[in-house]
Amino acid sequence: TGGSGMTLESYFDDPRVRRFCSTGELGLSRLLDRCTDGARGLASRAKAAVMAGPPDRDLSVLGKAGVAAALALAFGLAGLGGGSKEAGRRPAPPQQQQQQQQQRRVSTGTRARPSPPQRTPAPLTHAEVRWIIKKWQANKSRALGPSYDVKGLRESLAGDLVGEWRDRAAMAKRSGSYWTYELEDVSVSEVRGVGGSGEVATAKARIQESAKLVEKRGGKVRSSYKDPYDVTYTLKRTDAGWRIIGVKI
Repeated sequence: TGGSGMTLESYFDDPRVRRFCSTGELGLSRLLDRCTDGARGLASRAKAAVMAGPPDRDLSVLGKAGVAAALALAFGLAGLGGGSKEAGRRPAPPQQQQQQQQQRRVSTGTRARPSPPQRTPAPLTHAEVRWIIKKWQANKSRALGPSYDVKGLRESLAGDLVGEWRDRAAMAKRSGSYWTYELEDVSVSEVRGVGGSGEVATAKARIQESAKLVEKRGGKVRSSYKDPYDVTYTLKRTDAGWRIIGVKI
């Protein structure tokens, strides 16, 4: 081009020109102005070279100048767009990320809610204890009665007491005798929780019953009692309900 010795191809091979055309940091208006000015300069020099040269000189240099200007503009816009994409992918600072997460929780209603406090089970009442004792008296009567039915023991007892009363029923059967019970009254005087968990309690009660030990052959009464007696029960809450785990007369 002219007397500078630089061709159009070598101009765009210059690293400074490549860096200028590929930058994404310039403003769009500034980039357009500089690319337009560069294209005008190239066109002017190309025109001067054509006018000064021989008639058969390649006139396509003007077309090359126009294409070069368009490419420079395209590369500049592409670089600018690429820079904006990289800026869009740039992670936000940790504090900003935390604020965005909090905003999302509020907007979507997914904020973690504190779990409700666990409630202590309701304490055992006198009426409940009285019902438990009466049920136990009925199951005891069947286990030691003439049928020696021990199936109901687990409805009233838990722990070692189940095996203990099964052994008593087996002993009565081997001896050829059985017990008959007639419950007259149950009065509960005290119920206390143990440990504060609501899972264990003690209860004091007075039992009024009449009982007879009868021989299975002949029906002779071997022994009997009718006097009331005081009992301290230890009860435990299970998945199946309250069960007696201790008896102290």
